[in-house]
Amino acid sequence: MFQYRDFTNDPNTFGYAEGAAFLEKLHANNQHYITIVDAAVYIPDPTNATDAYAPYTVGHALDTFLKNPDGTEYIGEVWPGYTVFPGE
Repeated sequence: MFQYRDFTNDPNTFGYAEGAAFLEKLHANNQHYITIVDAAVYIPDPTNATDAYAPYTVGHALDTFLKNPDGTEYIGEVWPGYTVFPGE
């Protein structure tokens, strides 16, 4: 996971080639790899273009995150920082 963000892979600590080799080894041994996706979606810093995070940007544009009673996004704080949570 890159910078504690769902749907990412950290190329510095576990690159795609290493991951593919690991999965091939598991499958050759009739084992399965099960991913866990945390429901908390990181909210990027809007003043920092390099902090962009498509899962948040797209989800926000599609209005898919849980809301407060006043209609604003419900924001929590967990291990990646400020986060939102997918709704229905």
